[in-house]
Amino acid sequence: MKNFLCAIILLLPLSFPMAATASGSSIVISEIMTYGQTSKDEFVRLYNPTASAVDISGWKLKKKTSSGSESNLVSSFEDGTTIPANSEFLITHKTDYVGAESADATWSGSSYSIADNNTVLLYNNEEQLIDKVGFGEASDFEGEPTENPAKGASIQRQNNQDTDNNKNDFVSTAGGGQDENLPLPTSPSNGEGGAGTDNPPQIPYGTVVINEVVSNPNESKEWIEFYNTSENDIDITGCQVKDGSAKIYTLNGTIYADSFLIIEINNRLNNGGDAIYLSDASNNSIHQLSYGDWAGATVSAPKKGESISRQPDETYAITSTPTKNYTNEITSTSPQPITLSYRAPTSTAPQTDLQNIEEYIIVSEILPNPEGGDAENEWIEFYNGSNQDINLGGTYLDDDDGGSKPYQIPQNTIIKANNYLLFLRTKTNLALNNDTDSVRILDFEKEEIKTVEYDGAKEGYSYACLSDEWQWTSELTPLAENIINLPLRAASGLEANGGGGARSATGVVVVPPNLFSTQTMYINGLQLYMYYADWPELKIGDKISVWGEPSTYYSEPRLKLKNKNSITLVSQNNAAGPEKITGDGIDDEYVGRLIIIEGEVTETSSQKMYLDANGTEITIYNKTDLKFSDYKEKDLITAVGVLSKYNNTYRILPRDKNDLKIIKQAESKTANALDEKSLIWQYVFSTLGIGATLGGALYIKRRRGNGRRNQGTTAELG
Repeated sequence: MKNFLCAIILLLPLSFPMAATASGSSIVISEIMTYGQTSKDEFVRLYNPTASAVDISGWKLKKKTSSGSESNLVSSFEDGTTIPANSEFLITHKTDYVGAESADATWSGSSYSIADNNTVLLYNNEEQLIDKVGFGEASDFEGEPTENPAKGASIQRQNNQDTDNNKNDFVSTAGGGQDENLPLPTSPSNGEGGAGTDNPPQIPYGTVVINEVVSNPNESKEWIEFYNTSENDIDITGCQVKDGSAKIYTLNGTIYADSFLIIEINNRLNNGGDAIYLSDASNNSIHQLSYGDWAGATVSAPKKGESISRQPDETYAITSTPTKNYTNEITSTSPQPITLSYRAPTSTAPQTDLQNIEEYIIVSEILPNPEGGDAENEWIEFYNGSNQDINLGGTYLDDDDGGSKPYQIPQNTIIKANNYLLFLRTKTNLALNNDTDSVRILDFEKEEIKTVEYDGAKEGYSYACLSDEWQWTSELTPLAENIINLPLRAASGLEANGGGGARSATGVVVVPPNLFSTQTMYINGLQLYMYYADWPELKIGDKISVWGEPSTYYSEPRLKLKNKNSITLVSQNNAAGPEKITGDGIDDEYVGRLIIIEGEVTETSSQKMYLDANGTEITIYNKTDLKFSDYKEKDLITAVGVLSKYNNTYRILPRDKNDLKIIKQAESKTANALDEKSLIWQYVFSTLGIGATLGGALYIKRRRGNGRRNQGTTAELG
């Protein structure tokens, strides 16, 4: 009997589900700076040591003071925010960060800040703590707190190791970058027998070169231009740029064949002389340059506004015509400027061939009305569609007949096979009109070979040819394949203007700024995005006109705005009600619109809720800290929200709890659970009762049998 009861007690827990334990992430906080040039020149760097990209959408970055007060730095990372494999992710102060490296994300508010004796904490979208680093006299830390970052310096995780002891894991590093004496990060383990991921292949010296440098700019920032001299795309992730004293930049991504890469920096290069070193992730030298009074310098220091430019013979010269992101031009001090180009030919250059020019050379992109000064920034791009180099020497480039003086292309100017060549106004002196003009290629006798006409040039837009069609586009692609922005969709309550390159729209606000995120809002039919979150005061029902650049975000159309001046208030208190649709009616036409749908709850988590809308599964996504736990399986509800599209999946984004209403509640799960438990216990007690009854009967029967046997014995003795 005892064995029987023990078996039942042991089996009972198997009737109830056990909670699954969430696996942790490998993302670590790898570097922290609390005081750079100012008290708010600060950043936190994350690192993904795994071999796969990690999606951190909805994650939060927080700080905790030594008194235990916790507050947001990043209230929620944008949808689609990922950290690539074996890569860093830089998060900076929203307005006061002045470092050279571009931010991947910023604090959610300009008043947010970190300081001495704080703890930085990273949470995932389930509010699970992923990593924390306490420093100084912090009250929360792993193991022991590390030291406070010194002014102008950072604390950095050694080799991206994580021993769960902040003091052991972090060291101070000068200038917010990696200390020269620290070992470089090791390759992460792939989790199989301790084998590590192979280091990226070494980039041969001179494959990527320092192509042009402005160390003493007229205005804005200093910059360094790199050029890929090879015919192959090169992964430069982890490559480092250093000046004569310390690291100033870590590169990330790919530099394409025969293409440029620019980095901008803040007052790091000395005007009188300095050195620039480019090395790969293993600290192997790729290229270097020294100038001015630096030891071993091969070129003098440039004057204000001049650049150091690399020539085709691999030497450097000073030019008064910086060509940021374009082919170098070396402008001498003589009255006759000469232009040197990477496409400049050797003595074996082919002869100019008018037939090939007419057949294969096209005017591929024109920028007649650039942002800023027209005289400095206008350009015309040619493309060679053949499989052979073509000599353009001796032909002419011109605008409309009777306009500017035709520019004769220098002898032996080569445009490579299947490649581009750029002509800058600073060289050609061709002044393109903004209203109506043309670009023409003329032969040796100034007879017209080809013509492209345009009208209505918009500021910052280029006139580009793609698949034999010309359109205005905000995606400027000098020396690269053209990209044509599609026009904005027309949607309910949304007026899109601007034709093929449409970039203005008018609509009613359905999601104001700072509700879903600090950088986005919605008018009915379109997501609006502003990187610096410089929004005016807006509320639901305001009708606004906006001006910006059309783009897409993980397959959802949106308009990128520059600042609050891109928004004009048209009227207030307009109707902003949702459109009722069915599950099978959801398609791209409704993306960005406010809709209402009815369905039965099938599943919930903290981030998502799923509805069955007449056989169609609908995802409700939590962007505003709603409590989806308030809704139970089989509840019939109506959901109001903006229809979003993320990686080709439709989602409804409610604005607040009033957007979710229960029409009919499901039967109480508690009652059902009690009924189920009652049945189980009834079964148990019934079983025990039956067992007890049977046991009792057997016991009585045995007693009676023993009695009869005893009575018989007594009788025999008597």
